[in-house]
Amino acid sequence: MTDAQTPISYEDALARFLEEEAPSNTIPGLLEEYAQALSRDTARTVAVLEKHIKDPETSFEKKWISVELLGYLDPFPFELCGGLAIDPTINYEIKMLAILAINRNKDGVDPAKFAEILGIFAKNEDNPLDKRIEAIRILESLGTLSLEALSGLLDDREFNIRFHAMRSLLSGVGEPAIPALKKLTHDETVRIRQELADSLSKIGIPAIPLLKELIKDPFPDVYNTAIWALGKIGEASLDTLIQESQEAPMKRGTIAGALGSVGEKAIPELLKLCQDENYEVRRKAIISLAQIGAPAFPTLLAQLEQQPQEIKSVIESLLKEIIQNGKLSTFPSRFSPYKPEGVAEILIDLTAKVLILREGGQSALHFSAETVVELLSWVIQLHPQLRTNVMARLVKIALEQTPNAWQRAVDIAKKIDEAEFVAKIKEQENIPEQILIRIMDRVGGFEGAAFFQSRQQTLHDEVTKGLEPLRNIEKISNAYWCSLTNQSGATFKQTRCLNVALFVTGILLIIASAVILFISDELSKQLIGAIGTIGTFFAIYSKAFWKIPIENIQKFNREQFRLQIAFIGFMNRLTQLRLQYQRRYMEDAVSMEDLEQYQKMVSDTIDQAAQVVDEIMRK
Repeated sequence: MTDAQTPISYEDALARFLEEEAPSNTIPGLLEEYAQALSRDTARTVAVLEKHIKDPETSFEKKWISVELLGYLDPFPFELCGGLAIDPTINYEIKMLAILAINRNKDGVDPAKFAEILGIFAKNEDNPLDKRIEAIRILESLGTLSLEALSGLLDDREFNIRFHAMRSLLSGVGEPAIPALKKLTHDETVRIRQELADSLSKIGIPAIPLLKELIKDPFPDVYNTAIWALGKIGEASLDTLIQESQEAPMKRGTIAGALGSVGEKAIPELLKLCQDENYEVRRKAIISLAQIGAPAFPTLLAQLEQQPQEIKSVIESLLKEIIQNGKLSTFPSRFSPYKPEGVAEILIDLTAKVLILREGGQSALHFSAETVVELLSWVIQLHPQLRTNVMARLVKIALEQTPNAWQRAVDIAKKIDEAEFVAKIKEQENIPEQILIRIMDRVGGFEGAAFFQSRQQTLHDEVTKGLEPLRNIEKISNAYWCSLTNQSGATFKQTRCLNVALFVTGILLIIASAVILFISDELSKQLIGAIGTIGTFFAIYSKAFWKIPIENIQKFNREQFRLQIAFIGFMNRLTQLRLQYQRRYMEDAVSMEDLEQYQKMVSDTIDQAAQVVDEIMRK
C-alpha cells in the first residue's frame, strides 16, 4: 500500500503485484496504480507478465489479473495480447480477456491485424460458442476490414456462427459483402436463407440479383421474405415484382402486399391485382394502395365503388384510419408523412377536383359524388375543425343534384350546421327554382318550414293573381250575355208582331177583294185582282217564312247559353281546386308538388276557357 502523496516506485509496484494473489479484487483502483508505475519500463513489464501468464504454476486468478493489467499499460502491448488470443495452449477465457484488452485499445492498433486475430479466434471450434459469437460482434465494428474474416466463417459447421457472421457482414460491411453472401442462398438452414432475404433490403438496389435467387427458394417463408425485401427496396425492384406476378399467379397475394412499399409507381399494377379473382389478392392490393397514401387515394376511392361488400368494408376501415391518424398504424408508409389534418385536407381537395372535372366531362378520377359525400362524412366526423371546407363541398354536391349523392350531402350538412348550410345555399346565384325547392324540402326542420311557408304564400298570391283574368272574362261574358238576351227577346217580339200583322192584313185584303167583287160590278177587275194577290202574298209569306228569323235568334241564344254554361263549368272547377288547396293549406299538408300541380291546372283551365271563347266568337 502507498501513501497518496508518495508515488510508488517501479520495483515496489512489480514486487507487490507479483506477491499479491488478486490485488484488483481487494483494493479498487490499485490495478490502474500498478499499471501507471509499471509503464515506466513497459518492455520489462511485458516480458515478466508474459512469462508469468504462460507459467503453468501460476494460478488462473493471477493469470486473469495479469492480462487485465496488460490492457492498462502504456504503450499497449498489442503483439503480446494478440499472441495470447490465438495461442492454442492458453485457456479460452484468458484468450477472450486478451481480445477485450485489444478492443479497449483498438484506436492504437492495426485494425486489419486485429480483424485477422478475431477471425482465427472465431473460427476455432475449440472455443466456446458464446465467445466465438462475441468475437464476431467485435469484428462487425471493424467495418469493411472484417470482410475476409467474416466471409471465412460462412462455411462453418455451426449454424449460429454462420448466422451471426451473415448478420455482421450485412450490418458492418454492406454491399461489398454481397459476393460472399451468395453462397448462403443455398444454405441448408431455412432460417439463414430467410434472414438473408430480410436483411438484404437494407443494402438496396445492389442486392436485387441476390433476392432474385432467393425468390426461387422452395420454402414459402424464404420466398415471402424475399418478395417483401424487394418491395422495401422500392421502384428499382418493380419490374422484378411484376414479372414474378405474371409467372407465379398463386403467389400474387404476397406480391400485392409487397407492392405497397414500392410507392406511386406500383399503382397501375395494384389496380390490376384489385381485379384478381382471389379475395386475398384483392384485399392485400387494397391495403397496399392505402399504404402508398395520397397518390393512391383516387384509385382507392374508385375501388370503393367497384368492389364487393366484403372488400368495401376493408377500404372503409382503411380510409377512416388514414383520415384519423394520417397513416396506417399496422402498415407504416414513408410515402404519406402527413398529419391527420393534412390527409383530411388532401381528401377534401381531391373531392373538389372530382366535382370540377365532372363538370368538364373529362374526369380522370373515376369515382362518384356519392363516394365523395361518404368520404366527407368521415372527414367531418374525425376532424370537426375542417367544417368550412367540408360545408363548401357539400353545398356544391347538393346543387349538382346527382342521384343519391345530393340527398346524403344535405343530410350531412344538416348535422354539421343546418342554418349555415341554408345560408350558403341562399347565397348561390342563379339556382333553378326546382333545385332550390328540392333542397329545402330535404332540409325540413325549422329552416325548411320557414322557407316553405314563405314559398306557399308566394305561390298562393301568384295563383290568386292568375285567376283575375278569368274572373274578368266571366264578368264581361255575363254582361254581354244579358245584353244579347234582352236584345234578342225584344227582336223576337217585334218580329212575331210584324208577322201577325202581315198575316191579318193579307186575310183582310183577300176578304175585301171578295166583298168588292160581289157588291160592285163597276170596279176594274185588275184592281180586285191586285188586292187579292197582295193579301194572298201577305198570308203565305207570314205563314211560310216567319219562323226563319226566330230560329236564327234562338240559335244565337243557344250559343250564348253554351258560353255561359262553359264558364260556369270552368269556374266551378276552379272553385273546387281552390277549396281543396285551401283545405290542405289549412291542414299544413301542402307540398311543393301540390302547389305546382294546382298552378298547372289553373293555367290549363284558363287556356281551355280562352279556346272556347275564341271558337264561339268565330261562329
